Amino acid sequence: MQKPAVSFMVLAAAAALTGASGLEASEDYALRFDGVNDYVQVPYTAGAFPSAVVTLTAWIRIPASTGRRMCIFNRGEDSSSDLGSWRLDVFPTGSLQVAIEDCSDGDGFYNVAADLDDGQWHHVAATRERNGILKVYVEGRLMASFTGTRSPCDQSRQKLTIGAEWAREGGLRTFFQGEIDNVSMWGVALTDADIQEIFDNGISDTASPDLFGYWKFDEGDGQTAFDASTSQLHGTLGASGSEDVNDPTWIPPDGGSPQLTQDPLVSGQLAHLFVTGAHPNDFVAFFVSFTGQAHNGGPCFPQVDSLCLDILAPVSYLGTRRASSGGVAVFSASIPANAPQIQVYTQAFVIPPPDAVCSRKTNWVESTIE
Repeated sequence: MQKPAVSFMVLAAAAALTGASGLEASEDYALRFDGVNDYVQVPYTAGAFPSAVVTLTAWIRIPASTGRRMCIFNRGEDSSSDLGSWRLDVFPTGSLQVAIEDCSDGDGFYNVAADLDDGQWHHVAATRERNGILKVYVEGRLMASFTGTRSPCDQSRQKLTIGAEWAREGGLRTFFQGEIDNVSMWGVALTDADIQEIFDNGISDTASPDLFGYWKFDEGDGQTAFDASTSQLHGTLGASGSEDVNDPTWIPPDGGSPQLTQDPLVSGQLAHLFVTGAHPNDFVAFFVSFTGQAHNGGPCFPQVDSLCLDILAPVSYLGTRRASSGGVAVFSASIPANAPQIQVYTQAFVIPPPDAVCSRKTNWVESTIE
């Protein structure tokens, strides 16, 4: 028997973007950098930045195939000495590099093969001991160890930058494209076990005298990235204390996959479809089917990272809404009076701005028009 030809495009004729009450974002935010001019700066403080003995850690997520080198974290070159100290980079192949500049203006580059350009979150870390042993980690695992490395210079008075490299000749460059979270800087070379613990459970002892800086990026709003360590080296988004084009964007956590929920579908009433777990300003595209569902059994969309719907063809596109600052998108539709009592299957794609991280899909929801 053929399904009744009820078009959800008709049901959505009165659709409008509405606010959602009672939906609060988590405090575990991160920052999204556009790869063009976004960065966070931490003002120089004498004696506060480690050099020869150091540990750097961060969580990063980058889109596939950016095609260029990008800076995660940098103690860069100042305008008087032309001397930098250390830099943590991602290369076009998704590999990791630690760059070191010594006080003789000599550079050392230490590369580690990795597959970081897959749109997923990765934990990266690097440690350097006073004897010149440099270790690099991904997901808490030691990936490579180098001996006889150059000693990072301690003479640079340049501010720290997250998401960009500061070079005397070119100023800010190699801007990061993607997302960064939980950046830390230590005045000791942490052990293998320490790095594994941070990967598994995060940083618990923020009062440690060895922790020189810890930017959790959990503020979710404003121009300040607060330092959770006792150093209180608070960072500023962008070029100034006011909003500007150099500001990265606060994003709420994924919470796993974005989630779709909806009101009961009642004939003659307004129904709302809610997507939570998106990032601010993500595009959320809503779809409906009257056929059924099967994992990845629906239409696939090459232009949306080749995602496949779980709801089966024929599928109707309802419309697109922009996620709020709390990562919520709402689609509202009027259910016609006397609508037939049929099974309805809905699902949504969450699509980030161009060249950001990968698109995601929500769960599917099955309901019956009452």
